[in-house]
Amino acid sequence: MRHGRTDLGEVHESSFLIRTGDQPVLSLAGRSWVATSIDWVKRVAYVEPTEQVGRSRWLGPGQPLSFRHCQAIKAVLISEAHSANYSRRAAEEMSNAREEFAFLSEGATTALTSQSEGRTYWWTFAGLRANAALSDAMRGLSGVDALADNLAIRIGGGSKAGEMESIRAAVRQDPPRGGSCVEVAKAIEDLKFSACLPASLAKFMLSIRLSDPEAVTHTLDQSLRILTVP
Repeated sequence: MRHGRTDLGEVHESSFLIRTGDQPVLSLAGRSWVATSIDWVKRVAYVEPTEQVGRSRWLGPGQPLSFRHCQAIKAVLISEAHSANYSRRAAEEMSNAREEFAFLSEGATTALTSQSEGRTYWWTFAGLRANAALSDAMRGLSGVDALADNLAIRIGGGSKAGEMESIRAAVRQDPPRGGSCVEVAKAIEDLKFSACLPASLAKFMLSIRLSDPEAVTHTLDQSLRILTVP
């Protein structure tokens, strides 16, 4: 996306797929932009700033965030500090995010069951590598349906927050020591020159590369808060 001669960055092309007659309004670089023209051959969109609310779409899970990065996100969410550098919109968004995550507590992870969704979210803020390894262990030891992202592990199948203490205790007895089997398998498929590397060596190497034992230990050692919402 470009504004004049300034390159603003990239968004997925699906962000421009809207109803006929409407102009795409996207969010990028901290503000909203309306697309005035699109060069599909060169894959460049020319935009102008707008006060309309913009949205950008991304396909796939995005890049894995580190444990330190996710812990910094949590620290900001539970803090009441406001930067003088925040714009009005940034200050409003920060207040909304802190209100949404008001259940967070310093020094603890939170298992939050949504009764309407029939799912429990274990908010660890441990990063994707640790959460993926933990969700692998939970599936293996407890048979639960667990799916990880950078900040939380989503547990389906009607699991309740009250069951999380026993699930976590089981994982603590036999904590994961390598990377997620699922993530390692995906990485092997995408590994450059994988045909030149024995499968066992690739699995060993990537299991170490995709692991975060410090984050796993920190997450399991923290106290667990158990909450239920409608």
